[in-house]
Amino acid sequence: MRPDGSNSRVHPRLGQAGKKAGINFTGLTDRAPNTRASHVALDYAFAAGGATAQNELSEALFKAYFTDGVFLDAVSVAKIAGNVEGLSEDAARKAIEDPLLNSKIQKEATRFSHSGISGVPFFFINGKPAFSGAQPPSAFAEAFKLLAK
Repeated sequence: MRPDGSNSRVHPRLGQAGKKAGINFTGLTDRAPNTRASHVALDYAFAAGGATAQNELSEALFKAYFTDGVFLDAVSVAKIAGNVEGLSEDAARKAIEDPLLNSKIQKEATRFSHSGISGVPFFFINGKPAFSGAQPPSAFAEAFKLLAK
């Protein structure tokens, strides 16, 4: 803990950005998970319930990890997916265990990493890679200004 009471695992800039957006980055999870199970589950969510289900699962996964301190292993990801309307814990578990879906997600990750994408969120502007991570509004304003030229 820092003198101000914030968790030292949460970068101050991230904590401030989260606070402004109504997100409490607690730093309670003491390790970073392999995110493949989450990505496979998000792929399953899109196939099963479209963009709405995928977005709801994404929000639930972020809250679980960043605020509630849940380590996102395959079991917890499937359980979280089962709490999203239209999704099933059993179907999510089966998707996470499916070698073909895992291979698909690995290929996508490889393709993105070869494109210079190394973090989330990652932003594209006019279909071109722009930047990753939490960015201040000025970063977007500058990118849009450059495009307007």
